[in-house]
Amino acid sequence: MFAYEDDGGKHLPRPAANCDATIRLPQNIWQRKYEILTGAYGYAADSFEARTTPKEETFWIMGKGK
Repeated sequence: MFAYEDDGGKHLPRPAANCDATIRLPQNIWQRKYEILTGAYGYAADSFEARTTPKEETFWIMGKGK
C-alpha cells in the first residue's frame, strides 16, 4: 500500500517517514509517469495530480507485523 502523509490535509502528500519500503524512480521513469498524467490523462501541470507525482515512492507492506 502506498505510504504518504499530508498532515491532515495541511500540505500536499509526501513520502511517509515510517514507510516499510522506498523506491526512488529514475528520472526517465518519473518523466514518463508525469507525461502520462499531463498528456494522456490531460491533467494540467498545476493540478493536484501533477504536483503530487512523486520522484520517490514509499510503501507500507501489509502483513509485515509492525
